Amino acid sequence: MIQTGEWDFAIAGKSSSYHKEIFEALNGSADIKFVEGSGELQPGIRYELSGGHCPYHQVFWIEDNGQKCFFGGDELPEPEQLIRKFIAKYDYDGRKAMQLREDYGKIAAAEGWTCLFYHAKSVAVGNVTYADDHFVVNPA
Repeated sequence: MIQTGEWDFAIAGKSSSYHKEIFEALNGSADIKFVEGSGELQPGIRYELSGGHCPYHQVFWIEDNGQKCFFGGDELPEPEQLIRKFIAKYDYDGRKAMQLREDYGKIAAAEGWTCLFYHAKSVAVGNVTYADDHFVVNPA
């Protein structure tokens, strides 16, 4: 599932983050669902165009049998990005990405979402708490 704008950007070959030949190989040979904006993939799985890390970055909110899971991709790839507030130079819109990390963390803490941190060196799946303007991430 790929944002159309992100695919177009990747296949244009104008970014060192993407290898055009990989996208050309996938084009027509992989089962890809292209989406634009935010929406629901199926009941319980919604995606949101966030645009902080890259212009067409998306995050996922997954609910199943009362369990809630958030995948923030490259906007919230590790728990340390909640614990230390900073603007990352590698983000397309660093200020927006910083704010989104805080927003996602507060939602996760308030609503009991489990977060997936795919770049984590310590806690890859964690539960977030927020108190006194500080986040704490505990292993789930």
